[in-house]
Amino acid sequence: MFDNVDATLELRAEDIEAYIDEGDDIDELDAIAIAEDDEAFVQVIEADGTVVAASENVAREQIIDGRAGSFFSVGPNELPISSEPFRVYITAPDDESELTIIVGQTIDELNDVLNTFKTAALVGSPILLLLVAATVWGVVGRTLRPVEAIRAKVAEIGGTGLHRRVPEPASRDEIGKLAVTMNAMLDRLESSSARQQRFVSDASHEL
Repeated sequence: MFDNVDATLELRAEDIEAYIDEGDDIDELDAIAIAEDDEAFVQVIEADGTVVAASENVAREQIIDGRAGSFFSVGPNELPISSEPFRVYITAPDDESELTIIVGQTIDELNDVLNTFKTAALVGSPILLLLVAATVWGVVGRTLRPVEAIRAKVAEIGGTGLHRRVPEPASRDEIGKLAVTMNAMLDRLESSSARQQRFVSDASHEL
């Protein structure tokens, strides 16, 4: 948003510079400079600081100094024309005219937008964070519910309950594979236990 304001100021300065370069009477610049309100201003200044042209809302007296060739912001009440904050661009004088062009535009509405955004961010961020946390909690809980079911079933299985099996989720993700692997292990344990019981029974019979 500041880039858009800066681009506007730079184009405005280029238009005024082109007007001067065409050799038109610089005194007539007052009519095209810009403003009859306090939302923007223009000044054209000679090397000695003399204001040779200015928009109607500023006096023929330089209202801001220095920082040629740069964009910068000034706070409220720093300029005599308004109590609003301004964005200012000062051109660097060239060798031919040695004139400096100062253009400014209020950024009060821009600051209002930024303040509104900051307020919305400060209020909305905690709410958004809570919504995200609740969503993550619900999703993770639903995802891990089959794991808890598997754990609970394994905890119930004792030495005489090897015929039991853990529930296998319908999904074929890692949790589903875990359940299948667990049931395969229980199959092997049940078979091994059955073989052991037959061996003990046969040995007892022989003895």
